[in-house]
Amino acid sequence: MAAVQQRVLNWLYSVLTSEYQDVNRTYHDVAQALSHYSSLSPKTEVYTYENGVSELLLQLSGTLPVAFRGTTYRFPVTVWIPHQYPRDEPVVYVSPAEGMMVRAGQHVDPQGRVYHPYLAGWAEFYDKSNILDFLAILRDVFAKEPPVVSRQSQSTPVASPRPIPPPVPPLPPDMTKSPIPHQNAGGAPQPPPPPPKQHEPIVQRPQAQPQPPQTVNSGPPLPPPPPPSANSRSAQPPIPHPDQYTSNAPQRQTAPAPPIPPNPQKDALLHTLAVALHSVRQKTASRNIDTKHSLSAQHTAMLTALHALQSETAQLEALEGALSSNSASLNSSLASADALIKRAPQMTPPSIDDLLVAPTAVANQLYDAVAEERALGDTIFVLGRAVEKGRVAPQTFVKVTRGLAREWWLKKVLVRKCARGLGLDDGSGWGREAGRA
Repeated sequence: MAAVQQRVLNWLYSVLTSEYQDVNRTYHDVAQALSHYSSLSPKTEVYTYENGVSELLLQLSGTLPVAFRGTTYRFPVTVWIPHQYPRDEPVVYVSPAEGMMVRAGQHVDPQGRVYHPYLAGWAEFYDKSNILDFLAILRDVFAKEPPVVSRQSQSTPVASPRPIPPPVPPLPPDMTKSPIPHQNAGGAPQPPPPPPKQHEPIVQRPQAQPQPPQTVNSGPPLPPPPPPSANSRSAQPPIPHPDQYTSNAPQRQTAPAPPIPPNPQKDALLHTLAVALHSVRQKTASRNIDTKHSLSAQHTAMLTALHALQSETAQLEALEGALSSNSASLNSSLASADALIKRAPQMTPPSIDDLLVAPTAVANQLYDAVAEERALGDTIFVLGRAVEKGRVAPQTFVKVTRGLAREWWLKKVLVRKCARGLGLDDGSGWGREAGRA
């Protein structure tokens, strides 16, 4: 199996996209056949059906290697791929080269068209049928019934002695039933196969379809065709108009209709259309690649945003749980407070001293010392104002003030010591003031 050149595959795909319905299936089957049979080559030619409709079809032309009696022969074939492939079966012809003629048999008609049950049941099993399998079947058929035989390029004159051909080897039993022209001992030559009917398809391609030999009005008996020689085993290049089978005697022949010449305008239009479609396909592919990169970037950004949203969602869910717990605790505290407020009017008011209770004994001592120190200061201040107004005698003021001042200073020292013990401001200003006193 040989690899098919990429330029051939590109050309094949560009041709299929214009007319064929199932492009991918047709491309796969044709490429598979080309990879297995390197002797086949693809091209496009105009094919005329039996109803007179002409279409530009894909054609696979070349030779098919077949082993016959221990020797490999290459029989020329032409495979036409219809536009409705694979729903419609391919059309296969045997296209003999110069010096060869079609040998009609069980699966090949005189015009070279191939018939087989595989093709007859193609429409029913089109999803399981393909070109490669049929070519393998065709090789087996040709190995039993060779589709072509060689013929002499010219007839031998009557007067001149004819060289004795080599002995013809015996043919298999299934080949002896095939209509091969032969010569009787004393009779007229057997007529060749009839010419193609008017309703038969006329196929336009470089490799001309085989034309049957014309009938002869009179002449000597024709010798039987010799067995295929070594030179005729490989396919010869086809010529546009194959020579007609003629005899020595004067005769009238009806020339076959000349092939329809190619339409250069149509070919140019098809070429331009193929180039335009190829350009459009390349632009579309490039645009799709750019769009793919853009979509890939957007996909990455969306994934990043999705991960961020998932992280934020997890954080919000945790916060929601904490808020729910705090809300439950707050509601419980508010309920307790509301119940206490409702019971408060029936409760006895507590003493202020019972409400202002420090957490430690030192703090309670500090509270008491500060209160007493402030009270002593206020008392001394009030006594001074009373002396000024003459309400208290000076001797009494001096005596009382001296005792209050001594006690005031001691309270300040106590406040300083308690503050130092609690790690508070030690009231250094008070200490300096007490030292001055």
